[in-house]
Amino acid sequence: MKQAISEVMRCFEVAWRLRWPFIQSHLVFNILLAAAFAPLMAATVHLALAFSGKPALADYDIAVFLLSPVGFVAGLVIAGMALVLLTLDVSFMMAVAIRDRAGKSRGFLDGVAMVLPRLPAVLGLAM
Repeated sequence: MKQAISEVMRCFEVAWRLRWPFIQSHLVFNILLAAAFAPLMAATVHLALAFSGKPALADYDIAVFLLSPVGFVAGLVIAGMALVLLTLDVSFMMAVAIRDRAGKSRGFLDGVAMVLPRLPAVLGLAM
């Protein structure tokens, strides 16, 4: 039991030491992908609304729309995009931690250099 507690404490110490590289990679990643994926998600919502036949939906209409076949598919697509972004975000932060463990630099660009060659595998996991 003491060994498990000491291992958890060691992990917390590492996480605390890496808090600024984690925050940096998280913020930079989210800013860059928000610029790329926000228009794509907005276009998906706009396309789904075009299939609803209404220019805008109120609260009750949104619920009814999401329960329709087109709305359900649109909701799944948007949720899938969000999960892919979350998986990529976590993979970049994990790359920062792995680079730190190896004794190398641990900036955002180092995480990018580590994740980009493995991007098809990460996207496969996200899918």
